[in-house]
Amino acid sequence: MKKRVFAASVTLLFLATCSSSSRDHRKALLELGVIWNGEAFLEQAKEGDLAILELFLKGGMDVETRDRSGATALMHAASNGHVEATSLLIAEGAHVNAQDNLGRRALDYATVHPESGTFKVLASAGALYGMTLQ
Repeated sequence: MKKRVFAASVTLLFLATCSSSSRDHRKALLELGVIWNGEAFLEQAKEGDLAILELFLKGGMDVETRDRSGATALMHAASNGHVEATSLLIAEGAHVNAQDNLGRRALDYATVHPESGTFKVLASAGALYGMTLQ
């Protein structure tokens, strides 16, 4: 895991220093053994893998990609206490008040690990608390 994170960081740094396309970022993911699809993107949000998440986002992955339950990458990062991943996704335009199929928001997910700081990051970004069906 640490090897892959290091390799992803080096790859991202290299791609950032030269003019690179979204195709280059997708290719870099494949070279790291990461499949280009929404499910893999959401899994990286759960893991809090910043370098891989950045490759997905720079490769053109929609920050609002959802799983079958309607949960976004932001919700997955928040529920697993990944402050940096939560901050990255917000900076990349994730909707802090998006709701899953049950009306839960990222701030609701963040209550799983209140000590992590994701709750504070989300609240600072204007996230609302409490489930409401749309």
